[in-house]
Amino acid sequence: MKKKISIIALLLAFITIGLTSCNTGGDDRLWMADTGTLIYLGMGTDLCVKLDAEGDILLPNALPNISGHTWESGDRVFIQFYIDQEMEDESNYQYKGEIILLELIQTFNPFKIISEIADTLDVDPFYEIDGHSEKTMMWISGNYLTVLPILSYLDYRKHSVTLSYHNPEEISSGTDTIHLELNHNAYGDQGQINYGPYYCFRLNEFKSPIGKDTAVLSIKMPVIQYPGTDKKYDKRNIKYYRK
Repeated sequence: MKKKISIIALLLAFITIGLTSCNTGGDDRLWMADTGTLIYLGMGTDLCVKLDAEGDILLPNALPNISGHTWESGDRVFIQFYIDQEMEDESNYQYKGEIILLELIQTFNPFKIISEIADTLDVDPFYEIDGHSEKTMMWISGNYLTVLPILSYLDYRKHSVTLSYHNPEEISSGTDTIHLELNHNAYGDQGQINYGPYYCFRLNEFKSPIGKDTAVLSIKMPVIQYPGTDKKYDKRNIKYYRK
């Protein structure tokens, strides 16, 4: 049984403490925070959470209700939970526990950008904090790219983050590298510089039709260090297993 909490899980926990107030009430159970995907383990089973950090599976006591949404398999979520029991190795899930907080992450499809209008789109930067020591975080879990951006905002609900590509042949041909752009539109909203909400993008269409196992997602994004400094373009290369 894996007892360690990964670096990603710790970072997510610390970041979220700044975004969400949560009363643990002095409980001495192990508390964890992570992102994950709701899944069914089999026919007739309850929804579980497959955690991103270690790939472990949590069987929750219950899923909390969320206004205007019915939980379903494939939902991307941010979760805080207590571990009530760690299961034996032969179990098909690793933890039983109590959910403290469960938030739905907006999930989108990447889209093909039309070259003729690409230069006319509003592109606001992502921020780097403290001389590049803190950057927008992104990682792949399963067939999802999850992004935790650093933005300047008063109301992050006004902002949008999109993932786009220019050349669909890179997706369909099984090429080694898929070139993507991560863009941000603040719609005029500016304020405190901090981590924003999570954004998630489905990568299902990036599966290779010729059976190639891996590709590199080369992601271009506009960044600045501080308001008033020059915008530049950063590039992230992330290995993607085309499952």
